[in-house]
Amino acid sequence: LTAMRWYPIEDVVNHVFTHFRLELKVLKGHVAQNTEAPSDTRWSTIDGLSDLALPTAMKKVAEKAIGGG
Repeated sequence: LTAMRWYPIEDVVNHVFTHFRLELKVLKGHVAQNTEAPSDTRWSTIDGLSDLALPTAMKKVAEKAIGGG
């Protein structure tokens, strides 16, 4: 999103699959409430994330971005 400023999170997110290890550097940003989401995205509130069927690796990313991981 061009209207957003991104902030790197210090720690990386590690996830191990059966045949390789994935290390992700996470960036987080804030958007104005009236920002329209691009048509190919889905936005959620923090409280609504638990209702989404996210892969485990992405749950770890969300946790890290929120500050709980």
